[in-house]
Amino acid sequence: MYLSQRLTHRLEECYVAKIERPREFQFSFQVGGDWFCPGCGVRTPEESGVVRCPECGLSINEFIHELVERSPHKR
Repeated sequence: MYLSQRLTHRLEECYVAKIERPREFQFSFQVGGDWFCPGCGVRTPEESGVVRCPECGLSINEFIHELVERSPHKR
């Protein structure tokens, strides 16, 4: 999957180098879909508007909009 340079840099900061933490917030709606932690690679369930990795405890909510709306997906 192709990602923007900004998104790639931010994901690397949070999940690879671990020099930053992703922004924490809760959606007011159900996100849906199947999500996986960018760092651990494990299935990451949604609970009460937060998609959080059960292994590392980091949320991926900061990235969901850009991953869905701004990244190309094959049909």
